[in-house]
Amino acid sequence: DGTRYKRPINQWCDPIGVLDHDEFTYWGVAQSAVEMKRIHTQGAAFVFTASDPFIGIDLDKCLEDYTPKEWVIPILDAFRGTYIEYSPSLTGLKIYCIGNKPHSRCNTKIEHHDDVIGAIECYSERRFFTFTGDRFPGAGEDVIDQQGAIDWLFKQYLPKFEPLIYEPNI
Repeated sequence: DGTRYKRPINQWCDPIGVLDHDEFTYWGVAQSAVEMKRIHTQGAAFVFTASDPFIGIDLDKCLEDYTPKEWVIPILDAFRGTYIEYSPSLTGLKIYCIGNKPHSRCNTKIEHHDDVIGAIECYSERRFFTFTGDRFPGAGEDVIDQQGAIDWLFKQYLPKFEPLIYEPNI
């Protein structure tokens, strides 16, 4: 049907889940399997787990012909210095950094005049990102601590949902 289903696989090409920690392998082994074309995939992936310090931020539909759209520029400025790369689709970016999410919310849509023009997803566990190795120009070469930028991103784009309380008129 033409759709692609993204799912992690182990070094033997068996499908696995993001909670199958005993099936994960070392980065060098995964990268070698991809480079040797032992497995057919878009690239080696990193699974975010609760036991690591990493955060992955997925910026969907933020590029037009490799150029950042206006809405994503403040985000790129905030995360300057850490590793950022093009997503496999080449229409988005992946930001890798170290820090802690302030709360559990993980995604939002970017809208303009009721049209969805992009999306932000932020994960620290139970998700994986495929590495393309195609670093975004001007991005850092290393994954660094970006707690201040993470806090800013959540305040600006991913505020904590407050429960709605229904109080009928009596």
